[in-house]
Amino acid sequence: HMAIQTKAVNACDIVLYVTDADGSFVDVSGSGNEFTMDLSNTIGEWKPFGSKWKRRLDCGQDGSISFKGFYTVGGNSKNAIDLFKNWYFKTRGLRSVRVAIPNEEPGSDLYEADVVLESFNIPAKSDDANPIIFSATLKPDGQVFWDTIA
Repeated sequence: HMAIQTKAVNACDIVLYVTDADGSFVDVSGSGNEFTMDLSNTIGEWKPFGSKWKRRLDCGQDGSISFKGFYTVGGNSKNAIDLFKNWYFKTRGLRSVRVAIPNEEPGSDLYEADVVLESFNIPAKSDDANPIIFSATLKPDGQVFWDTIA
């Protein structure tokens, strides 16, 4: 029986930045509550005659980033909702994202990518007393980078 060799982390202190229209990184961690990064490989499959097992080749990578945050009002243009509203309605195009997991301390993972805004969703229910949670889906334009914070 082997002793536990890992140190699990949680998402409580993740730090997420998105650039604004001026290209400055904005910390949107305080107005967000869910982040998902899906990374994928493009896979080709083949199976020769005489074999019942498929074979696979990989060629290409892609990703998708989803962010959920609180719909807020009150004039702070650095809130996540304002950043995404401006991105969708006014200054479309390429932005950058940076996320540190589990935090920004040395040894944490750092992911970065240039992204476009694929979708922006604001659901609202008349009988829900919880905060409105908007969502945005981002797609990378090129490589998603991974590094460790020194």
